[in-house]
Amino acid sequence: DNKYTEEWKLQQQRGLLPLNIIFTGYIDTPQEAISKINLLINTSSFAESFGRTVAEAMAGCRPVIAYEWGALNELIISGETGYLAPYGDYETIAKILLELCEKPEKIIGMGINARAHVESNYSHTVLEQNLNHALTTIFNETARNKKSRVSTTIVIPVYNAPIEVVQCLE
Repeated sequence: DNKYTEEWKLQQQRGLLPLNIIFTGYIDTPQEAISKINLLINTSSFAESFGRTVAEAMAGCRPVIAYEWGALNELIISGETGYLAPYGDYETIAKILLELCEKPEKIIGMGINARAHVESNYSHTVLEQNLNHALTTIFNETARNKKSRVSTTIVIPVYNAPIEVVQCLE
């Protein structure tokens, strides 16, 4: 909760906001949070480098509406697994929401597509296969060209995930 949610709660009590808006407060786990939603709207004010929350929602069969910038346009296939809108374009997001309210079956279909997309492109198995391919390519190139040294830098972009970094390095 913050000053905005507190104000919205007061507006709801005064009848200025619909009662079907639910303010859950902080939720401990992604699974619990995702179980409470039909779709995810991500209007980040920065260009995300991956979009873990988006991927988690999609893995939970939830379509996502987000801005078309940063890495989110690699995660979301607009019209199939969710929708992408130009940065700051709230009118487009509102139109998409109205369309989905009128055709809620689209939410279910897009959620199924979102789950399939995450499984086929971002699962541990796919990550392992891609990493093995990259390392094999690097090592084979080094073996073919012993006279030159091949230097490899691996960048692991993380934020606030020290346990995951240690697991990755291990």
